[in-house]
Amino acid sequence: MWREDASAGANCGVNQGVVTWFNAMAGVQACNAGAYATYVDWRLPTVNELRSLTYDNDFAPAVPNTAGTAKWTAGAPFTNVVSSGYWSSTTYAVNTTYAWFVSFSGGRVDNSDKMVTYDVWPVRGGQ
Repeated sequence: MWREDASAGANCGVNQGVVTWFNAMAGVQACNAGAYATYVDWRLPTVNELRSLTYDNDFAPAVPNTAGTAKWTAGAPFTNVVSSGYWSSTTYAVNTTYAWFVSFSGGRVDNSDKMVTYDVWPVRGGQ
C-alpha cells in the first residue's frame, strides 16, 4: 500500500522536504510509533518497489496513469508526485555508506551517499 500523496510532506508529517537516508528511516519509524493513518507498518520501499512505479516512456515524472496507458496526471492514482529522487531502504552493497534511490524525472535508478537529501514516499505491506 503506497501513500496516495507522494509529496515530501506525505512522509508522515515528521520530516518536511527532502531528507538524508538516516532521517528518512527515522521518520518512518516515527510514523509507526504514532500509528500514522492508523497503521504501524510503514517503511521505506525497496529499490525494486520504487522502480516498479516508473514508466520509461514518461518523464518529469516518469509515472503512468492508473491504467498504465498514458502519462500520470494528478490523482491518477497518486497526488503530488515530484520528479526528484526518492530514497529506497536498499543499501548499496559495494559501499554501505550509500543507498539506492529512484529519480522520477526519468526513472533512473542510482545510488548516493546516505547524507545526501531526497524525498520520502512510505509504503506498507509485504516486501
